[in-house]
Amino acid sequence: MEALRLLPGRARDFSSAGYWERFFRERGGRAFEWYGEWQDLRASLGRYLRPRDSILVAGCGNSELSEQLYDEGYQDIINVDISEVVIKQMQERNAHLRPKMTYMVMDVLQMDFPDERFQVVLDKGTLDALLTDEEETTLSRAERMFAEISRVLQFGGRYLCVTLAQAHVSKMAIEYFSREGWMVRIHQVSGDKAGTSEGEFALPIFVYVMTKIRHVPGSALCILELCAEAQDKPIRFKSTDHLIEAVKERQHYSLLRSQINKNPSSGTVSLDLCSKDTGRARYTLHVVHNLTVKVPFDNKFAIFIVPQGRETEWLFGTDEGRKQLATCAGFWRLVTVALHRDQHYEGNKKHKRKKKTASINSAEPTAVPAGQSIDKTYLCCAHHRAMIAGLCLLRNPEHLPEALIRVLVIGLGGGSLPLFIHDYFLQCSIDVVEIDPAMLEVATRWFGFSPEDRLKVHIADGLVYVDSLTAEASSFYDAIMFDVDSKDSALGMSCPPPAFVEKSFLQKVRTLLKKEGLFILNLVCRDTQLRDAVLATLRETFPLLYVRRIEGEVNEILFCQQQAKCKLPPAELRDTAQILEKALRQPGQAWDTTYVLADALEAVKLV
Repeated sequence: MEALRLLPGRARDFSSAGYWERFFRERGGRAFEWYGEWQDLRASLGRYLRPRDSILVAGCGNSELSEQLYDEGYQDIINVDISEVVIKQMQERNAHLRPKMTYMVMDVLQMDFPDERFQVVLDKGTLDALLTDEEETTLSRAERMFAEISRVLQFGGRYLCVTLAQAHVSKMAIEYFSREGWMVRIHQVSGDKAGTSEGEFALPIFVYVMTKIRHVPGSALCILELCAEAQDKPIRFKSTDHLIEAVKERQHYSLLRSQINKNPSSGTVSLDLCSKDTGRARYTLHVVHNLTVKVPFDNKFAIFIVPQGRETEWLFGTDEGRKQLATCAGFWRLVTVALHRDQHYEGNKKHKRKKKTASINSAEPTAVPAGQSIDKTYLCCAHHRAMIAGLCLLRNPEHLPEALIRVLVIGLGGGSLPLFIHDYFLQCSIDVVEIDPAMLEVATRWFGFSPEDRLKVHIADGLVYVDSLTAEASSFYDAIMFDVDSKDSALGMSCPPPAFVEKSFLQKVRTLLKKEGLFILNLVCRDTQLRDAVLATLRETFPLLYVRRIEGEVNEILFCQQQAKCKLPPAELRDTAQILEKALRQPGQAWDTTYVLADALEAVKLV
């Protein structure tokens, strides 16, 4: 787009008069609305404007905002801008249509107006253009602008600033005006309307409302408020830091909403929920969002909440549990705002349906309704689908559904992975190891998990459990699966914990496998060097190694075997997956038609 072509190479150029002269000369007379149209801003700005107000528009550019205000009856408007080019353009455009409108070339850092001249100073993007960084000279210029605005405003007047509210801009503006004793209120413009005349922002638009109040020496009164979108009653804060943090939270919500809206088939979106006291991750929220999601009943689905660290203190669905969750800064507001969905999916008619609402509040987490059950045929996580598909590497895949095989799964989660194996591999015995008893309660109470003779859960540390089996030398498995998160958020690898991929431990895993057995590992590693080291260690332990990267996610599924002679080229591996799927899809046995094992192994590579 032309406007993007005209953007400067450096952010600091936004504060240069020369840049704006070139911008408006090349742009011509066509308006460019940096932060939305009047119709988008009316709800936030309108309550602070009166027809009789004397209004100064600081840094007007070629926006139509002043013209739209004039046409609605706000006719005492003076527009100033540092660019002679744009002032001339606007004077010519409005000379006959709006004869009372005034345009003047003027620097907002040094204006010629007398003290207390205006009731309103309106700024749409000018502060953001001026305050591009935190350099001393930039901050000094912003202070000069604020001082001039303060000088020309009457007591009781309002400085209305439309802004993206970048962190350094919020800090500077909020701290300056609160220090001067002004009332500070911030409105969030609806996230669905935020943007320019030629595109949308992922971040929301905010309106700062700074009301000039006569300063009383010695007064400790400080009014700091935030009005969230579609919320009339403002929230009051005790300190500038708390208000600034609240603005950041709203921005984070909008980024998440944008990610879900623009990438509806991106799979799982994950959020770390942090303690407001320590800042460390307390929970990870996994939101499954996919066009092919199979929902078993209307308006009900699950969000996976995985506790991090002190899990044993967390009781899912109880009053105690909600108190624990309440320690996560902005948790309930985050879920309610970020996940509310009321649009429609497009695409495959077979799966076209209304988007589900995940509007969670502090009253009660959603449970499985009485008389209804979780659809165990559906694997919501793409990495679980790949792990199941990889079982085709075992011998005689056509006979696996009826074969007497043993599987060890480290990490229970919601229980969907071992449940699927139990329900489709009818003679399989499964041992699940989970370190936290609370997770077993969660899986059983909320996700339809139920241990029984062929499906046993062992509450133990996976490292210790494997050590004990190795010492006894009495257990041999056809497949071993690791799907366990790390508790240390500072590491570059969030799955599994580093101890699970140390060579000495992997050798113990190998001794527990049958000669032609299969080790499957879910690896989530953002550190390239660490990832390469893990792969090298696996190759030293298992001569045969396949890698399947999950599209749109960091997850990689590693399939490891001890016999290189079992190697299958990727194409033959997918053929084998088709054989296994045909064997699993028996008459009378429900099957998720969106799950194709061969597709789950697409792009598998030999390492």
